[in-house]
Amino acid sequence: MDDIHIMEALGKSKIVVKNGKVVEVGEPLIKYCPLFAKHRGITELNKETIKRNIEFRIKEFGLFTINRREGSNDFSRWMKGGTLYNRK
Repeated sequence: MDDIHIMEALGKSKIVVKNGKVVEVGEPLIKYCPLFAKHRGITELNKETIKRNIEFRIKEFGLFTINRREGSNDFSRWMKGGTLYNRK
């Protein structure tokens, strides 16, 4: 059975990961994000930069794998301590 994950991420693009490999990246609706520019040096969101970023997340953090490490970087700790997780 295939392990398929579909998500909307960077630039509101559709990303499909199948068996640990990025197999589809949709056209992003947003071309720039100041958070990714500051933390990852990504100055333009396009299919290639999005694919490389998701591949980085798979390799470094185990995204979509049984080896996933949640909350292991500064960005995720910032998000948990700030905007996304503390909304009322």
